Amino acid sequence: MARPAPVPLSKLHPVRFPDRCPVCGKVSPGHTLALDQLFGIYRPVSDDVFGRWQSQLPVCKEHERRLRLARRSDLLSVVGFALAGFAGLLYLVRFEMFAAGWWSWAAVLATGLLPIGLIRLALRPIFDIAPDDDLVEFELRNTAYAKDFIALNR
Repeated sequence: MARPAPVPLSKLHPVRFPDRCPVCGKVSPGHTLALDQLFGIYRPVSDDVFGRWQSQLPVCKEHERRLRLARRSDLLSVVGFALAGFAGLLYLVRFEMFAAGWWSWAAVLATGLLPIGLIRLALRPIFDIAPDDDLVEFELRNTAYAKDFIALNR
């Protein structure tokens, strides 16, 4: 699978997408996927806490559902693994296993963070968005689509 091509744009920049599906490359796909992201959820002291970024991604009907499910499953997996790490911490606190040594802390971190990292590396969708305080970073695995996207958004 191709490595993602990160394309950072200002969050104030009006984003234009090529009129083709980012998955299969079908021209004029006829459907769109609503993209909706929150800013500042990981940085509570940022200027744009819970500010929204919205756009419409042209995508073919066959891949619209796939991209929507991939974006939701990413969110659910991050929440699930974070809860698993929190449950591990509660278990260690409850049974006072922190006295056992550094390995107990490492086990909690591995339970909560390692699976998230593996999902981010191996199971990334072909199109993803990562908002930041000032930028919106698009990760595109289709290199031809990425080139057209960059040319449209100079």
